[in-house]
Amino acid sequence: MRKQQLRSNEGIAIANMVVDEEILEVKDTSLDEWLELVRSPPTGKIFVRNMFPTKAHRQEWMRTAHNRPENDVKLLLRHFLVSTGSNLMDRLDAKFLISRIRERGSADDLREHDRRLLRYAMSGGEYPVWEGLGWVIDLLPQQPRVALNAIDAFFQAYYDRLTDNYLSGLFDAQAIIRNRYIESSHTADHATRVLLGLNWRELEWLCGAVFECMGFQVVVTSQSDDDGVDVFAANQTVGNKGLVVIQAKKWRDSNPVGKRDVRELLGTINLHKATKGVLATSGRYEAGALKMAEADARIELLDRQSILQLLNEHCGADWFTRVDRLITSIKVGQGEPQCQYNP
Repeated sequence: MRKQQLRSNEGIAIANMVVDEEILEVKDTSLDEWLELVRSPPTGKIFVRNMFPTKAHRQEWMRTAHNRPENDVKLLLRHFLVSTGSNLMDRLDAKFLISRIRERGSADDLREHDRRLLRYAMSGGEYPVWEGLGWVIDLLPQQPRVALNAIDAFFQAYYDRLTDNYLSGLFDAQAIIRNRYIESSHTADHATRVLLGLNWRELEWLCGAVFECMGFQVVVTSQSDDDGVDVFAANQTVGNKGLVVIQAKKWRDSNPVGKRDVRELLGTINLHKATKGVLATSGRYEAGALKMAEADARIELLDRQSILQLLNEHCGADWFTRVDRLITSIKVGQGEPQCQYNP
């Protein structure tokens, strides 16, 4: 509480220091009005643009994001992700840090952020305190999961140094990335058509590609003598080692995957001493199959929507424009699938 109160008092002090710019209240603006301000900021005025101004703005954006141009998506991310540079709060933090060092007579064991604060003070404000996150945008749309992990790592390192607005901005940025590049409703129809257009063997290769993008060592089996396994996916991470056996089924909605198929998967899990078995279908599951999976943690059922989400998350929301490259790259000698876009 004392720390929060201190930062609150610092915020008041900073507000008193800003005398040359007028604060523009934007809580009552519409989303489109606020976006226009962000695109063309008025001279001599400051307003909230490192986060959504209100919950209503955030909800409307998420509801209409699939209709928004890519330029607007990237524009908001540039503002919501912490930029390289410094702000008025850093000036006060630097003064507080220097005072603390003088009191204890030592500058040992400083965090990297504190060292940047000192360099900022010694340079007269020219050295940037914050190493920004804008580079995360270059991971999109191909690697949204990596982008989310990068933002989370930044949060873990600096949550105690960021103001409420900057923290909210990071959470808003993560929500935008999930909405746009993982749930990806603006490309859902096209992606679904591509997935349904694959033949059964191509679906097996694509399942192998997505699991390899997730960090597994993958072997796609031959078309015969596969012992009930289409893809072997091994996790070699220390402390999390295991083998996943995957069956891919190119079935229509009119022919749902049933309990017999789940029983066969259980037998395959036992045969290969696997830690998990995955059924992936371009169709759907019977209620009985879903119930069996709920009762056994070793079973995971992926329906069409689940497959699409995994592809978006780990191969990029534009995976369907590169599906032949993804399939071919893993077919050739079980090589690395190209999870990044290479024009």
